[in-house]
Amino acid sequence: MTIRRVPDDFRVEEVLEDAWRPVAARPAGEAHAVYVLEKTQLTTQEAEARLAKALGVRSGRVTHAGLKDKHAVTRQHVSTKWDGEGEPPESVEAPGVKAMFAGWLARELEAAAIAGNRFEIVVRDLSQQAAKEMQRRFGALKRLAAAGGTELVFVNYFGEQRFASVQPKAGFAGERLVRGDFEGALKLLIGTPARKDSGARRTLTRAAAEHWGEWKRLLRELPKGQWRGPVEKLAAGEDFREAFAALPYAEQMFAVEAYQSWLWNRNAAAAASAAAGKKTLRTPTDFGELVFPAAAEIPDAMMHATLALPGPEARYDGALAKVAQATLAEVGVSLGALKIPGVRRPEFGTAMRPLVVAASGVEFEGPAADEMSRAGRVKVWARFTLPRGAYATVLLRALGQ
Repeated sequence: MTIRRVPDDFRVEEVLEDAWRPVAARPAGEAHAVYVLEKTQLTTQEAEARLAKALGVRSGRVTHAGLKDKHAVTRQHVSTKWDGEGEPPESVEAPGVKAMFAGWLARELEAAAIAGNRFEIVVRDLSQQAAKEMQRRFGALKRLAAAGGTELVFVNYFGEQRFASVQPKAGFAGERLVRGDFEGALKLLIGTPARKDSGARRTLTRAAAEHWGEWKRLLRELPKGQWRGPVEKLAAGEDFREAFAALPYAEQMFAVEAYQSWLWNRNAAAAASAAAGKKTLRTPTDFGELVFPAAAEIPDAMMHATLALPGPEARYDGALAKVAQATLAEVGVSLGALKIPGVRRPEFGTAMRPLVVAASGVEFEGPAADEMSRAGRVKVWARFTLPRGAYATVLLRALGQ
């Protein structure tokens, strides 16, 4: 199975909540110009920087509602505070970026503005058997939506993008942090090379893996930038806790969120198994088996259940309490222990996440001969809309891919 053979194989279009739809008339007072931004082979931040330059506004003044995949063709909404008296340009182009003016808002976009995302995905290089298995699973997961049409229901796991820089066999830096092993955590974060590393991070991970402990030598080999912070602390004789605190805060949060999301996935898989028994679809991944009950086997209580992200303030009721306690015990941790000793931030904050979600507006076509693969291989098309926070790659996992 191959997705993203070419960027056009994976298309995403952001859908805004009705209350956040831009309007034609410029509001009195604070005004934010909203653009529909189409990007290819760029991160959201890279595309925003190029748009800001093209608009002549300061870098950082263009803000997004949500991040979109780099390796795809994506359409999303961005906003920028418009202080000038002139009208914003109707269209803007830069390398890899096209933007069309969509209207005005009285405030900048934020995550709450997103209702969902519409996906169009081509899955390539399938055997005939794999394509049949996708169709079988499609039939098991589908049901008639309340508003008519077909929807697919599946467990709302965090996708593997959430663990982007984690080496499965090496483990999670967040787990080391909870145990107070700051050196082990830091080595996973900055001293363990990954195939997807690029730029300054690639330079750092490879040099740190080779010269771990030789901090002054390592410091001489690193270019200037945010990744030098931990090494500067260690070269000055500071401890590994201080070095961890010198990481960019986004990287500190990633360490916590990746481990927390993995724990949530384990809880969700156990809850799905308990609710549906043996009538489940199962897909192995590098980060554990994902369990998907057939639509007919999902009880109403599970359809409307939410599951807290594990943390000291998380609370579980009834059957979910037993599941969470058992699955956390299997990895030797408790809710109260999910904190980093001697560090105020980042923390294992909690939030509620739907246990099951539905993909709406589902269309499934194929198989057909795949012109980009060897003879006998086929492709299928999948089109669907997901609510905010749900992962298209998880739906593909539910379909056996």
